[in-house]
Amino acid sequence: MTTEDQGPSGRTLRRIGTGLGLAVVLLSGIAVLGMLAGPGPLAPDAPSRTLSADRAEAVSRQVSAAFENIQAVWKREFARRFGRDYVPPEVRLYTGTTVSPCSDGQEATGPFYCPRSVEAVFDLAFFEALNARLRRSGDLGAALVVAMISASYVQDELGLLAEAETRRREDGARGATAVDEALAAQADCLAGVWAALAADSVGAVPPGFYDQLIGIARNVMAERAGFAPEMPSRLDPFEAASRATREADFAAGYGAADPAVCLPGRLVSAEG
Repeated sequence: MTTEDQGPSGRTLRRIGTGLGLAVVLLSGIAVLGMLAGPGPLAPDAPSRTLSADRAEAVSRQVSAAFENIQAVWKREFARRFGRDYVPPEVRLYTGTTVSPCSDGQEATGPFYCPRSVEAVFDLAFFEALNARLRRSGDLGAALVVAMISASYVQDELGLLAEAETRRREDGARGATAVDEALAAQADCLAGVWAALAADSVGAVPPGFYDQLIGIARNVMAERAGFAPEMPSRLDPFEAASRATREADFAAGYGAADPAVCLPGRLVSAEG
């Protein structure tokens, strides 16, 4: 896992290890997720690039706990469903903005998955703003965002991102939009699968909560857009598909608790 220490710009890199043994996480008792972030702001503040050291540490623990839970579930599911090993992606935690191999040399903000570097990338300031809006539901919301980004890595591991790239080249711009929407639908569905399988740890997801989460996350990203005005739109996971469909896609995976329901014909057809 990689963090970017909070300096004046919040962007100095520091490596703290990888794998499923992160000390801040108790995989045998991940019900503590609800306590890791600590008390957040009482109301949303103006968007900021930086966090205090204490808040950066608290949010880092929150995101890391969710990530470790999610990777443990997918490691088990890959062995059981697909008969293969699962190695988690590298993780980058940063504050404010970062430059990624997937951002075309531009600054990016928010959470996203970069297949070029095989990294799940998480903006701690984004999660702090999310916590402020969701309040008591902040840990659940943060975990679902981490699950959504992790789902993109699951798609990568299953060859779906490579398949999608081939279809983008074949179908042109119009087809590319449909492929991106299909990938987002799958990621939402896979996030639902994780939430169902991890229900003993994170609790039940109330009906309509995922839709609420997408709406709030979109608002947070819109407020932070000025920090990274040239960020490629494809990196924003919350705008990748119509909000109207995302609750249903999540609910499909959540109800089935089986990734097979998310993968009919592997990549969902552009025609639906």
